[in-house]
Amino acid sequence: MDIKELRKALDETDQALTSLYQKRLAITEEVALSKLKSGKAVLDQERELQVLARAAERVSGPQDKKSVRALYKHIMNVSRNRQYELIADSRGEDFGFEKAPLRKEGARIVYQGVEGAYSYQAVLGYFGSVENAYHVPAFEDVMKEIADGRADYGILPAENSSTGIITQVYDLLNRYDVYIAAKYVVRVEHALLGIPGGDIASVKKVYSHPQGLLQCSRFLTEHNDWEQISMKNTAVSAQKILRDADSSQAAICSPKAAGIYGLDILQENISDNNNNSTLFLILGSRKCYEKDANEISISFIAPHETGSLYQILGFINNNNLNMTKIESRPIAGEKWKYRFFIDFIGSLRDPSVRGALTAIREETDQFKILGNYIRVN
Repeated sequence: MDIKELRKALDETDQALTSLYQKRLAITEEVALSKLKSGKAVLDQERELQVLARAAERVSGPQDKKSVRALYKHIMNVSRNRQYELIADSRGEDFGFEKAPLRKEGARIVYQGVEGAYSYQAVLGYFGSVENAYHVPAFEDVMKEIADGRADYGILPAENSSTGIITQVYDLLNRYDVYIAAKYVVRVEHALLGIPGGDIASVKKVYSHPQGLLQCSRFLTEHNDWEQISMKNTAVSAQKILRDADSSQAAICSPKAAGIYGLDILQENISDNNNNSTLFLILGSRKCYEKDANEISISFIAPHETGSLYQILGFINNNNLNMTKIESRPIAGEKWKYRFFIDFIGSLRDPSVRGALTAIREETDQFKILGNYIRVN
């Protein structure tokens, strides 16, 4: 057979497969309705193992058995996805979220750090004012203020374009009953600040947040005789050198901090990356989303089984959803077990999103929708 005849044979085979597949999907929908009435779980692992075993028995050779098992795993994953979507629609699944606008006017806002910190700039940039904003010393304090109702919104940094995620914030997202209401990007412009009349030649110690020191590593390498000292916040570093009034001390902060604290800029633009930015989370206690919300964040623990994460990601792929991020964090006290964090484009109003989320919730542990929100760049 030449290539044209082979392709014709493939087309005829594909047509037969498609017809059979449509028949199987129709039966799958009937199965979903039956499970909806009985309350039976969609995933029946014993039944799926039987289907895989029978499929493998129908072919010979280890490679064929391996291939046909992979094919049927995918078919069953798509089938379960369709069942979850139908069940989510029938139940009117909203995951406890309501569509409501984010309230900016008069909102009480808490941030970590002090005036002049990048978190302070995020408050000013997103809310337009710092009139009702106050600060606390630690990331976890922000979470407590929101969870206890003392603040309507809190702002925490989640990721830097140069140094990656801020792991402590990711870990806190699952420890507190808070949700992402929005994301806001602040451009990071580090400068070396000193006391009035100071000189870069006199510097022996430099203070900053660990991320600030890391993001200026090339500049600091040129001054490897300086002692690098970590602080809770970049602006706290500015306060430190102002209080000590010691020309041998300098701080890595934003240029705006220099104006706030009356410090001199000893050198501008010292970041490794001129396009350095930090992504901040706008956090609230309400499970709500705005009408134009177009990005979703979730977290979960995948079963510790071969291919489990692949199967879960399949629910996102099968619904044609664009995954934009995946991260993992080790779970304290549980060796080699991880919590996954995933972002993808979508809205809770979309049936395919609700179907994917229902599927992931049912087939993972400790599933949480962290938020459905708008990212403001």
